[in-house]
Amino acid sequence: MPRPSLKHQRSEEILAAFARCVARFGLDGATLELVADEAGVSRPAVRHFVGNREDLIEALAAHVRRDYQTKMETLFAWLPQTGRIEALIELLFAPNAASSSEDVALAQALMAAADRYPSVAAPLKNWITEFDQRIQDELSAHAPNAAPKDIAAASFGILSLYFNIDALTQLRMPEHYADAAKTAALNLISRLEEPSHGAN
Repeated sequence: MPRPSLKHQRSEEILAAFARCVARFGLDGATLELVADEAGVSRPAVRHFVGNREDLIEALAAHVRRDYQTKMETLFAWLPQTGRIEALIELLFAPNAASSSEDVALAQALMAAADRYPSVAAPLKNWITEFDQRIQDELSAHAPNAAPKDIAAASFGILSLYFNIDALTQLRMPEHYADAAKTAALNLISRLEEPSHGAN
């Protein structure tokens, strides 16, 4: 297996430094000077290995998207053949499932700036849409008689609960918040199994 090129290695180091700066200072506050200092390189090196500020933002959005995609694929790969939806809820709301404070701050900073940076909005929106669809697929397999609108509503509820709990990570909320979110998600699923929620 060939060794990664110096350009690839330096680019990844600079993107990691940019991510840390964005988590701390927001997208607008993460200047090229701060990124260069954080990465331990010169400002011209940032431009050489990644590009200008717009290139850096676009590369970071793509980097975050790949990271989220990998985590999502790993999550669904862990699900067993049977009892998949229950296992999914266990994994999403497990005590150790919350993102790190830095990851949460990075995601919040990117979403806060997404209206001004289409290159940030599109990858995140695509990932969330795909995550939603994967959950809908699992719900449909679990409750095949449920109406598509109810499947979509349950998936939206589960995603909302998950993202909300994850966003509260930095506050170190009591464990019963995650437990309540998990119970609410399971309640949404159990509603799909009721006869009144059959396909229309």
